[in-house]
Amino acid sequence: MFSEFMVSVAQEPVFVTFLILFTGLTLAKIKIRGVSAGSASIFMTGFIFGVYGLHSSHHVTSLGLMIFMYAIGIHSGPSFFNSLGRHGLPYLVIALSVSFSTLLFTYTASKIFGFSVQTALGLFTGNLNSSSSVAILYDGGWGQSMLSCYGIVYPLGLLSVVFFVQLLPAVFHKNLIREARRAGYKKKESQHYIIRRKFIVENEAAIGKKVHELNFDEKLGAHVARLYRGERTMTIVDNVKLLKDDILLITGEEKPLARAGSAIGREVFDDLSVDALVESRQIIINNPQLHNSQLEVINFLNKYHAIVNKIWRNGIELTPKGNFTFENGDTLLVMGNPRNLDKLEVYLGTKKAMAGEFDLSSISFGMALAFVMSKIKLSVPALGTLTLGVSGSAILIGMVFGQLTYLGILKRNMSSSAESILKEFGLGLFLAGIGSSSGAGISELNPALILQLLLSSFFIMSASMLFVFTVCRIALKMNFIKSLACVCGGFNSTTAITTLTNIIGSEEPVSFFASAYPVSLFAIIFSSQILAVILRF
Repeated sequence: MFSEFMVSVAQEPVFVTFLILFTGLTLAKIKIRGVSAGSASIFMTGFIFGVYGLHSSHHVTSLGLMIFMYAIGIHSGPSFFNSLGRHGLPYLVIALSVSFSTLLFTYTASKIFGFSVQTALGLFTGNLNSSSSVAILYDGGWGQSMLSCYGIVYPLGLLSVVFFVQLLPAVFHKNLIREARRAGYKKKESQHYIIRRKFIVENEAAIGKKVHELNFDEKLGAHVARLYRGERTMTIVDNVKLLKDDILLITGEEKPLARAGSAIGREVFDDLSVDALVESRQIIINNPQLHNSQLEVINFLNKYHAIVNKIWRNGIELTPKGNFTFENGDTLLVMGNPRNLDKLEVYLGTKKAMAGEFDLSSISFGMALAFVMSKIKLSVPALGTLTLGVSGSAILIGMVFGQLTYLGILKRNMSSSAESILKEFGLGLFLAGIGSSSGAGISELNPALILQLLLSSFFIMSASMLFVFTVCRIALKMNFIKSLACVCGGFNSTTAITTLTNIIGSEEPVSFFASAYPVSLFAIIFSSQILAVILRF
């Protein structure tokens, strides 16, 4: 009786979908040398389930596809539009290099081995681990055979970029750590968090000095945010002379705060440890004048008495250092007095939604609009009828909504965490579905075809990555580390950039990855459509 019950449950596609999602996410927590497979674990879990005849829900997969593509548009749309300017030209060149090389080598392999159109498309998207591309092709009717080929080469495509960033330095006899230091990339700190502490003025050397004379901002990178004197609280303190038993609220990182405290007196813990006059706020840069401006130019500390704690671009956290270059759409986590933050917000752009805030109305409107757009068909001579489909329409609407913060009565503004959850949830549902579909069709592939696919994958990825790296080094004059980071971004491999940063002990190459990633993402999507058209004729 119990066995019959379990069999009936296992035959429910919705149950199988969420079981794949749970199992894959559990496996994704396993790290080897600090690197995990991430969302690839969901796809591979679904693939194995599909091999054993367990099928996911088609409707849940379609819903996940639409949510994922909409979230991709919101996340990456601003950076894509930024790349159309002069400063985005290098990353546009990288994206075109990735697309051109992989498309050319895939086309060559398909002609050599006589691959069908579906096989070639599965090879192309699987090599690049491009869930977005396979989503649009899947939505366009390229079905089972493409997904099975995608599943075969997916692991090799995932690992090839990781191996490339480790093997290429050995081929050229390059020490990555030495190259990183030569390029000026600083070793990442064990902690990079802005904290607050209070110190009581007791040292004779500090008593009688004005706050600005301590010069904590320039010497230590610590900032005096408040001065408490009896019942009084002072927020503008630069010209205030320190008296014995004054209490200073200082913000900064752990080590600078310890050095500042030793120059003042001792740390105190009182009922003022949580200061209502200091808050953290996320602000989106929407001021066009700040596009490609550097962090140090804005003078956050002296002009606004604020500290930049974190920066996000495309959901990727970046290091807030002095020569960091802003792009429109970057999100800053800034700490300071609410009135100063209000002024800073007017200057920078738009206040980001509070953590966890989720704008369901704009999402619903965007999804409905995407569905309407998917029904529009264009008749093109020699090509037939063209349509964006649900997935293509969703990503296009997402790009527009990601660029515009307000849409009339709709406030298209979600917190960074909400956007990430939306993206990961949609991707998880979609990968669970196509993973099981890929596994279900593997029995239709003969061993000779599988071997040809694996050999083709090795050739395509090796030649393409070497081509893109050469473009970065010779044509774009990038250093060795930056070239590797742009290869990771061009091939959309978060696993590879994690491997690279772990090797060199610095997070700075992540900014190059974050700039190359969105442009290449869209270029690969367009290339998959071009390849489908070319192979039809």
